Amino acid sequence: MTQSTLIPASSFTTAGRPIFTLDTGGELLFPPAQLISAPSPASGRARWWEKANAFAPDWQKEVGSPCSLPALVLGLSQAQHETLCGDAWPGEFNWGAVQKRRPTSAELAVLAGLAPSPQNVALARRMLAAAVSTGAIPAPVGAALHVDSSPNLPPPHWYWMFFAAFGDDAAGADLFVREITVARPNCRAILQAATGAWAQDCESMSGGLYVTHYYEGVHSPATQAGKQANIDEYARSMLALCPGIAGALSGWTLGGTPTGAVVSSVKDVQHALNVLKVAGTPLDEDGSLGPKTDAAVRAFQASAGLSVDGNPGTSTKAALEAALDKAAGVTN
Repeated sequence: MTQSTLIPASSFTTAGRPIFTLDTGGELLFPPAQLISAPSPASGRARWWEKANAFAPDWQKEVGSPCSLPALVLGLSQAQHETLCGDAWPGEFNWGAVQKRRPTSAELAVLAGLAPSPQNVALARRMLAAAVSTGAIPAPVGAALHVDSSPNLPPPHWYWMFFAAFGDDAAGADLFVREITVARPNCRAILQAATGAWAQDCESMSGGLYVTHYYEGVHSPATQAGKQANIDEYARSMLALCPGIAGALSGWTLGGTPTGAVVSSVKDVQHALNVLKVAGTPLDEDGSLGPKTDAAVRAFQASAGLSVDGNPGTSTKAALEAALDKAAGVTN
């Protein structure tokens, strides 16, 4: 993959970390394929249920009590924030980027001359795989090479690091939950006290993670203002995710899979609003976000306790799905 020395500012989360994703060939992509304000489409609802079904049993095991929905959403928002920041990767189920080990001298020799960067990860992995196939180095066990960054390093701040990698959600969630409950009792207490007042919950969790060095942030920790800026930015990133995840988990039960209505397109939204007889309907189901549709969406959002902005985003679509299921007597 061609290396770029310029990473556009739009490729960063509010916490200052780069967002990237994988294409179907496993290559890392810049600029990002999604923004932090859009954690998943409505069609990804099943994936959130899969992650909830992995997270909740480990919480029960480590904490000794059932996981509340606010704690579940808060934990999953943190894991998703790490994913969007490039600290967890599809297919490796590592959720929250737990460092496993630094490369050995032999591995670094294989990578000599290749600069650590997100764009070079795919090539670096191929180089290491080729060396493994010849017997030059042993295969990594339970680990995958990636890059991490530190403001304490000279620009562009990247260094090679192996992170824990797993074969399924259950194994990844097991380590992730231990990291935020057993290894960090302060974070466990914050999660247990979560209420669903997302701004407050996210600020508390971000602070708890920061003081235990789960992340560094991009502002200097030499001053209280710098420390607080790091906490605030991580919290804002989590806050952008919580409503969508909460909406996607509407009706979730442990071990369950979502059934019933799927609201994905604008036409789906219009149809759902018509079926539910929301104020301002009937609407023309034409796929256009005109003023009548905007008004009906706002009316539904107000009735569902959502942020009233007229945007039929992830949380609104999930709430429409849940309302349609309830109206039809569908249980999950």
